[in-house]
Amino acid sequence: MSGRRPDPLLRESPPGPRTRFPAPAALFGAPAILPPRHGSSGDSAFLSIVLEEFDRNAFEIALLPHVALACKRALACTCYALRERLTPHLRAATLSVRRGDAIWRNALFVARLPGLTDLRVEGETCLPSMDLARYRRLEALKVGALSTPAALFFGAAIAASNARLRLSDGNAIRNIAALRSSPSPDKAEPNASDADRAALLGALASNQHEIFSALDALSYASGALGHDREVVRAAVREDGTALEYASSELRADKSIVMDAVRTGATGAWPGAWLGLASEALRGDSEVVLAAGTRYVARALSYATDAVKEDRAVVLVAVRMDGMALRYAAGSIKGDREVVLEAVRQSGQALQYATGSLRADRAVAFEAVRQDGDALRWAGAVIKADKDVALAAVRKEGRTLEFVAEALQADREVVLAAVDQAQARAQATFRSTLALIASAGATGTVLSASATLRAHLRQVLLYARDRLFEDDAFVLAAHEHAKAIWTTPANDLQDMRERLRLLKELV
Repeated sequence: MSGRRPDPLLRESPPGPRTRFPAPAALFGAPAILPPRHGSSGDSAFLSIVLEEFDRNAFEIALLPHVALACKRALACTCYALRERLTPHLRAATLSVRRGDAIWRNALFVARLPGLTDLRVEGETCLPSMDLARYRRLEALKVGALSTPAALFFGAAIAASNARLRLSDGNAIRNIAALRSSPSPDKAEPNASDADRAALLGALASNQHEIFSALDALSYASGALGHDREVVRAAVREDGTALEYASSELRADKSIVMDAVRTGATGAWPGAWLGLASEALRGDSEVVLAAGTRYVARALSYATDAVKEDRAVVLVAVRMDGMALRYAAGSIKGDREVVLEAVRQSGQALQYATGSLRADRAVAFEAVRQDGDALRWAGAVIKADKDVALAAVRKEGRTLEFVAEALQADREVVLAAVDQAQARAQATFRSTLALIASAGATGTVLSASATLRAHLRQVLLYARDRLFEDDAFVLAAHEHAKAIWTTPANDLQDMRERLRLLKELV
């Protein structure tokens, strides 16, 4: 099959300027690249609240058990702010996984955890807690009555050992060292159980040959199932990315691919199914647009050049998801009507427009009305336009970072940003409390004043110092921030110093 092959379990970073953080991607098997806003004052308000207000117990008890292992690994690599919290959890001696975590990429991760001594698989009754330190020392092990998810992780955890593994029929025996060193291990016996296949697949996680890919591994485990139309159809109806394991003939079957399209993906790579289809189907506009609102942008990224150059197709796509503009042909990115439709659906699509359209006042106005943060992508003249700046900060106060320097000292603009930050803080506080309650956590782990402080900091950081000499600004800004202070201000100078302190604490 021509075209690039996506990895359905590693999420691609959002587009735009990128910053590489110091931790190596190999630690968790996910890319360590994000736009700058994920590592600076542009972090989402919710993450700021989580980091500032959740104590470690609340974070681990209320949130982590509900997050998939693949997602934790991706966050540990891509979110600089959460890495400190997640690294100890992922590197702990005890690891708990859910049944839905039983995928090849997670097995590879578990195989790279030599310090892991206790593995627990949700719902496992045969072996609820695996004493891995003991199992790795034994010369003979058996699959027994392990469930399929538990068998996959069991195999991965012992993949570096030299044990002999007896399969569930009680007769067949495999040598783990041989599985690890062979460039083409013998396949499982035809009558092997699902648990046997899963255990052997897990044991292959330490195979020393790079040529042994995830696709080879699944072929090893499932034999010729990728050629079975009904098996493949059932699989793609559950998760479109299962198309990866279909034969080339079935990846060229429009009805099979359309089933994958309608299903989408439950993993971290929505829309990846089109990258797995035949080239003919990647050039079929009906197949591309069938992805719908959630996946059409990613689907367009795998479409042929002819589809990306088709104005009518792109126009329909950006009305579903403005970010689909990213994958349109260069000539389409300069089409004013297409770009207007894109930014009305997603203001962030402005970054993919041509320079002349990013400097177009009407286009920029539509973008910031949809997403204030889109101002970052506008031309310098637009950032100095007070009306556009006001529209942006009223939508997202932190956008004050991107307005022209003169407007960062404008009382009306900065107070509009402060007002929006206060409203956002109240909404964030309520939604965070609701999340904590729904997760069954008890106790108070954050306060309204701390939530407000986190939001106002992100605005005042970009207010120019000379504005703090404006008495009218100081009075108004202090009124917005009064919930932060435990005692009333003595006078105007006291208010001024409090606001300056809040700015300096960022």
